Amino acid sequence: MQKIRKHIPAILATCSLLVALLSFFFFERGALGAAEETYFSAVKERIKHELSVSQEEIERITMLVAQTTNTQFSDLRQTTKYPYYVYQNGRLIFWSDYRFIPDYEAIHKTSQTQLVTFDQSKYLVSRRQFTRPNARIDVVSVINLYRHYKNENNYLQSGYNTTLFTVDPELISTNFGPAYQNILDNQNRFLFSIIPPKFDSYHNQTAPVNTITWGILAAVLFGIYIIQWVITLSKQKRYEMAFLLLMVYLVLLRAGMLYFGIPFLFSENDLFNPKFYASSPIAPSLGDFLLNCLVCFILSLYVADFYFRSKAYLFLVNISKKVQPVLSVLFIILSFGVFYVSLLELNNIYEKSQFTLDITLSISFSVLKIACLIIFILISSIYFLCTHLLVGLFIRLNPKKIYGVLIFAIGALSFLLLALILGVDLKWILGVHGLYFLLLYFSRFPRVLYTFRYRTTIYYFLGAFFWAIVTTYVVYNEEEQKDIANKKEFGEQIFSENDGLGEFLLDRAKESISKDPEIQNSFVSDTVLSRERIQQIVKSIHLDKYFDKYDIEVVSFQADGQPLDTSISGETFDDYTKFYQLSKYQTKYPSLYFINDLVNNFKKQYLSLIDIRKGSTLVGRVVLNLNPREDQSRNVYPELLMDKKFVQAPETRQYSYAVYDTAKNLIYSSGSYNYDRKMPHVELDNPVLYKRGIQLYDYKHIGNRDKNNRYMIVSSKSYPYKSIISNFSFLYLILVLYVIGIIGVYALKYGLRRLKISYTTKIQILLNVAFFTPLLLIVLITLQVITANYNSNQENTYLTSTKNIGNNFAPYLEEYLSGKRSRDAMEEELGKIARDANVDINFFNEEGNLSITTEPLIYEIKLLSKWLNPDAYIHLIQDRENEVLLDESLGKKQYRTAYVTVRARNTSKPLGILSIPYFDSKPELDRQIIEVISTILSVFAIMFLLFLAISYWASNLLTIPLRILTQKIRRINLHQLNEPVNWKSDDEIGLLVGSYNQMLKKLDESKEELAKNEKQSAWREMAKQVAHEIKNPLTPMKLTIQQLQRTMLRDLPPNLPQNERIKRTFESLIDQIDNISDIATSFSDFAKMPLPKNELFEISSVLNKAADLYADDTKITLHRDIQTRRVNVIGDRQLIGRIITNLIINGIQSVPTGRRPEIFLRLRIDEGNVYIEVQDNGNGIPEAIRPKVFLPNFSTKQDGSGLGLAIAKRGVEHAGGSIWFETEEGTGTTFFLSLPLKHSNRPAEVSIP
Repeated sequence: MQKIRKHIPAILATCSLLVALLSFFFFERGALGAAEETYFSAVKERIKHELSVSQEEIERITMLVAQTTNTQFSDLRQTTKYPYYVYQNGRLIFWSDYRFIPDYEAIHKTSQTQLVTFDQSKYLVSRRQFTRPNARIDVVSVINLYRHYKNENNYLQSGYNTTLFTVDPELISTNFGPAYQNILDNQNRFLFSIIPPKFDSYHNQTAPVNTITWGILAAVLFGIYIIQWVITLSKQKRYEMAFLLLMVYLVLLRAGMLYFGIPFLFSENDLFNPKFYASSPIAPSLGDFLLNCLVCFILSLYVADFYFRSKAYLFLVNISKKVQPVLSVLFIILSFGVFYVSLLELNNIYEKSQFTLDITLSISFSVLKIACLIIFILISSIYFLCTHLLVGLFIRLNPKKIYGVLIFAIGALSFLLLALILGVDLKWILGVHGLYFLLLYFSRFPRVLYTFRYRTTIYYFLGAFFWAIVTTYVVYNEEEQKDIANKKEFGEQIFSENDGLGEFLLDRAKESISKDPEIQNSFVSDTVLSRERIQQIVKSIHLDKYFDKYDIEVVSFQADGQPLDTSISGETFDDYTKFYQLSKYQTKYPSLYFINDLVNNFKKQYLSLIDIRKGSTLVGRVVLNLNPREDQSRNVYPELLMDKKFVQAPETRQYSYAVYDTAKNLIYSSGSYNYDRKMPHVELDNPVLYKRGIQLYDYKHIGNRDKNNRYMIVSSKSYPYKSIISNFSFLYLILVLYVIGIIGVYALKYGLRRLKISYTTKIQILLNVAFFTPLLLIVLITLQVITANYNSNQENTYLTSTKNIGNNFAPYLEEYLSGKRSRDAMEEELGKIARDANVDINFFNEEGNLSITTEPLIYEIKLLSKWLNPDAYIHLIQDRENEVLLDESLGKKQYRTAYVTVRARNTSKPLGILSIPYFDSKPELDRQIIEVISTILSVFAIMFLLFLAISYWASNLLTIPLRILTQKIRRINLHQLNEPVNWKSDDEIGLLVGSYNQMLKKLDESKEELAKNEKQSAWREMAKQVAHEIKNPLTPMKLTIQQLQRTMLRDLPPNLPQNERIKRTFESLIDQIDNISDIATSFSDFAKMPLPKNELFEISSVLNKAADLYADDTKITLHRDIQTRRVNVIGDRQLIGRIITNLIINGIQSVPTGRRPEIFLRLRIDEGNVYIEVQDNGNGIPEAIRPKVFLPNFSTKQDGSGLGLAIAKRGVEHAGGSIWFETEEGTGTTFFLSLPLKHSNRPAEVSIP
């Protein structure tokens, strides 16, 4: 049963797999594929949910409008997810969105939610209608399904609403399709049908959902079973088999996920969306790339954790000496291979995703960019673990460093040769890996990975340091490659002899000019000022600000070819255009010619011929002649109107360029770089200039050559070193945080006590935390302050600038409104103001409708509606405020628009609303924040590395006394003198050293005490043994003598004179035997005495109790001088009492007959000790016996045991005190006892008679 239980996951997995197969071949045969089924299911669910939101919003708005009659604009302003509009009798009275407003004619017949197409854009339109007296109210809500832009670029991209369609469908149609393709509303009414997208051919498109679900369950159960086996095999030390099993499972799992499109099949998020990452079938999305890296990381982590315990490792390190060099070379080649593959994968992150790791270019962190950073961390970890494994093996095989370096050189050369054979592009960054390999080899860092010590943290940070250098190189190299590509493309566009965007805009202008009714009437009316009027209309209305860099000549001709104003020029249309209407000048746009040769000194000249027709009749011709200005400025033009095929990289705005003829003479230059003085002609023959570019005067130059052998050099500022340092700092700090995170997770998992961190490492960590925490807070506060100040300054600047422009425009507007100036003249003046300020200007009337704009194209192609931003309407028109700055967006373009009220100069009457969009507001803020962050990151990284060294030095400095103490402690020996540590400082270390020295002192005292105790123990043991050995023969000796005495006395004559002498002799022998027996007994009793106790007690009461025993004895005089306050000491209370009593008795007995005994008992305290004196007036102690007083078994009394004073000495010294005496023969003796004082503030109750 136990065996079956172990295989339950495998049994269940097999059953799930069988169910999946049965489902595929029988139960769901012919069913819709899982990809299509989940796609349709997800789309239907999202649309129904969004429709529910829209329906709730429109019902709420309709109720609000119905309940109020005289409402203000702001009363209808509600927070909604989808835009809504209110019409009264077909006239728009409220709008919540300024970008798109549906035409009433297109939606007034909508009776329910349905799909409506507006200019190729598709919306779900919901309408509610109710009537009031004399009013019909329509409330409309729209959900964007598909937005179409005529011009697509970085900001405007046609596409489906990603909230509804994570993957764009092939087509949306209003026609019915198969049931599963039809999308219904919440009332099951048909809305539209969709044709699903085409899935990749390598993905399974036929397996139904249930089949895949059962397959996923089988994979999960098999995973549990495999993990159990991996754990079991690891415990059995069969690591190779466990690794193979784990690898096979993970590889098959990933293959299955890729084949069936999991997890994107069930979760259509951007991370696994193929449109955000262009790679290969094994990594079709950024999420799949992340999972692949995770699999490699798990496998490398398992190998690094268990390889040194495996049989393969033992086999490798014990292999034949002849094979070891070959194996070592192979390890080096593999290490370079791992590095090269890791380098390629980093390039893949950069090249195939839509994100940059350059912190100096972007500080935004979306989910996908965070995923890129996680992939970067995983690749770093894989490289670190694999290199750790290979270097560790290399160290074991090559312990001698000189020999190891030689083997490394052979291995590195072998890799280079192999790379050349395979055609691999070698880069200098490979040398960084070689340096890292050698550094690990010499430092032996791989040996400290598995024990967390200070060197372990250095190992981690060293790996992070080197990999940050490698990734910084990748970022730099990719940015350089992008810069080269941009410059070559820029040069090709210049050499292509076309201004692509200019041609595109000229073609559009041609169409609008030909249809302009005022221009048509100007040719028909044949007035004197017709030419000037046509010129004014063309320049102020039809030509975009983009053409400010051209000198524009507008020439008008009648239908017969004659000039419209013969007083200016007599040239006919044919005469004027005959030199230009050649096939070699013809562009892809009809009637548009480009001249760029010796005729105009290789300058870009355009000639646009425009036929003006009224109906089908030709009434005249307009010729636009454009020549580039010599001093034209680089306008920062919004790219919203540019088609993506004409959009250049933003960096091109900072480019300088120069054109040279075949003789290397400078023909034309533009930009800030001085080509005449700073570009040697010899560099034009340098092949590096045309391949990788050259660096001159802090500029990076890229060369191009056209088919006519002309030279062009495109230049820009070199990639700044500050950016390199900032990128390195950013990447290094990410890896440092990753390392700290690993340590933190380990600490949380196993507890801080089990995290064996050395004291030095703790000091380093605490120093870094103490330093960087406040620095980080300061940085965050600084960023916040900078952002707030910049926003405030930017707001003031934008509003002030807009108000000044409004004030400049107000006189022309007043003149127009009063009839003193024509509309065209007013628009021309507004255009001049816009060109001078290099801004776009829009003017709205008091109803919020667009009246005049300097950028009509943006409204004509309906990128924006012609209605005022509703928030601006509320602030300026309804609430009568003067100015407001609002955040707006169009597509992906974020910008800020300043709105000001234009008022009459005399009456201050509002004339309308003037708005100016500032498209560079957010980029400018981002640029400043990036600059601050880049500087901070650089400072952070430099200070971290510096502080790492300082903390290493400081931790070593702080731990010097600890190491000294460690060495001293290791040398402590009870059998020799222990030297104290000399430390002159009174700091915490000084306290520690002082405590250590005090410990040594106490240790010496303890050693002495231990020696005494050992001596006493030895003496006691000897005393017991001697007493035993003595007493054993005494008894038979006494019995023998007594028997001999009786026998002799019995056998001898009774009256023999010797009998008495014999009797006395035997009695003397028996007395001496008894005396020896008593001495042996005393020795035995002394040896058996227990050790004195150490307890805290009050000594005064003990002395008084001893004195009280003799207080009533009239034969003696007892004087006591004992303090009344409490005096605490440590010792054996009972033993001290007996000692005092014994000393009093000895003093009384020492007094000769005829002298009254007089005893003095005193207690005094001095310098932390308690002193007790017992003085008598006896005979004193003779000088000859004074050294023997405290010896055991010495007594001057006939019946004394000789142990009293010996016991007294032992008891007092055990308590940490001492005993001595002073004596004078014939006068008396004084015994002194000193005991250590223990302070106590408690009051004492000492009784004194």
